[in-house]
Amino acid sequence: MKVKCIANTKEVLSQALLEIKPSIASYSDFSIKIEKEYLVYALEIFDGYVFYFICDEERSCNSPCPFWNPYPAELFEISDGRLSQYWIYNNYQDEDPTYNKIIIAVPEWAKNPISFYSKFIDRNQKEVNYFKKYKKQMDLEFPDPDVRQSAAILNQSWVVCPDCGEVWESKSNLALVQCPKCNVVLNNPEYEAKCDQS
Repeated sequence: MKVKCIANTKEVLSQALLEIKPSIASYSDFSIKIEKEYLVYALEIFDGYVFYFICDEERSCNSPCPFWNPYPAELFEISDGRLSQYWIYNNYQDEDPTYNKIIIAVPEWAKNPISFYSKFIDRNQKEVNYFKKYKKQMDLEFPDPDVRQSAAILNQSWVVCPDCGEVWESKSNLALVQCPKCNVVLNNPEYEAKCDQS
């Protein structure tokens, strides 16, 4: 799932949202860029409001914990509404039993939302490694307009990198592939061929 930032100040947020999430009211602006597209790594629904876990402009997507708090959906418009194939759904209650929450995230996070996220933001190695494993796949899951080059098909499932000439077998159904030698991210020709047929 991908979203595009349409606002980065709290002035656009509804009063009802600010009342149920008073911590948001303390922000003067958010570390996101208007018109920039962000990949959603998980989403949470709290009292009818949707929140996205994204890598913002303050934290590197390569850091052990690339995000701290989720961003209100009111700051974005959906640019690709397909849900990640790695997500599962769960509903739960936290310390305030009056609110029911819904989480859609990778399995260990969704099954244990409070425990997993607490350990994750504390940079517990088990949770960090688990998320990194899924993040690597999610980063390749959807098309990226900034990726201009495609891997070339040799035959059946074998592809070649146009940058370094590395040949590898790829059975990926994701939009992007990554060269195992030079790590360049490329469009997946198998994905492109499926899109052309539909």
